Amino acid sequence: MRADVHHWDAVMRTWQRTRPQRLWRQHSDIVTEAMLERWLPHTRIERLLKTDLFDEAVHTGLCPMLARRARQVIGIDLSTRVAKAAGRPLALASDVTSLPFCDGIFDVVVSNSTLDHFDSTDQIRVALDEIHRVIRPGGVLVLTLDNLSNPLIALRNRLPPHWIRRIGLVPYQVGATLGPQAVARMLDEVGFDLEQEDTLIHCPRFLAVALLRMVEARRLRTVDQYLLRGLMAFERLKAWPTRFCTGHYVAVRAVRRRML
Repeated sequence: MRADVHHWDAVMRTWQRTRPQRLWRQHSDIVTEAMLERWLPHTRIERLLKTDLFDEAVHTGLCPMLARRARQVIGIDLSTRVAKAAGRPLALASDVTSLPFCDGIFDVVVSNSTLDHFDSTDQIRVALDEIHRVIRPGGVLVLTLDNLSNPLIALRNRLPPHWIRRIGLVPYQVGATLGPQAVARMLDEVGFDLEQEDTLIHCPRFLAVALLRMVEARRLRTVDQYLLRGLMAFERLKAWPTRFCTGHYVAVRAVRRRML
C-alpha cells in the first residue's frame, strides 16, 4: 500500500506543477453532479463520506455540491498530499480498505472512481465490505467504477502498465474493475440492495481529452463552453440499449440492507 501512496503523491506533484485537463475535469464534474442530484436522498443528509479527493485537489470537484446536500461532508484520500491539496475542512488521509470510523456512522457514501485503482477485484471486495460497515442500515452508497463492459476499457486494462504510461492514455495507474453484472453480484454478496444503475461519460475519452488539452494550450477560451456542450450531447447515449458498451463508467445506487 505504501507504493500506492508514493504513486499518488507523485501524480499530485505533477498536477500541481502543470495543471492539466482543466476542461476535462469540469466536464466530468458536471456529468457526475447531474447523477448525484438525481440519486442522493432528497431529505437533508446528516453525514456523508466521499472516498476520494483527487477531484477536489486538481479542480473544483464534487464537495461543494455535496456540502449543499449534507450537514457534514468528510473526504478521505490515500495520499496526504492529495488530502491537503483538496483544502476541505474535513479531509483525512486514510485507506478505504481500513476506514477510521465507527460502524454505521454515515448516511451516504459517495465513491466515485476510487475502487477501480486496486490491483485485484479481491481488494475491491475488501473496500466494499469496509464501506458497508460504516454506512448505517438503510443508508445509501453511490458508486462509480471503470466499466469493464466497455470494449475500450477492457482493452486498456489488458495493456501492460508501462504502455499506458508511455502513450499517456491516463496520467495515473489503472486497476482492476468490474462490469455491471459483476458489480451487482458483489454488492449483493456484501449486503447492499441495488436500486438503480446508470452509465457515465459516453464521449470517446482519449480523443476528448486530447482536444480539450489542445484548446487549453492555445487558450481558446471562447470555444470552451461550446466544446463542453458538445461533450454533454454524448450523454444522450445512456438512453440507448448499447449504453453499457459506450459508457466509460458504470454507476450504481445501492442501499445497505436493514437488519432483520
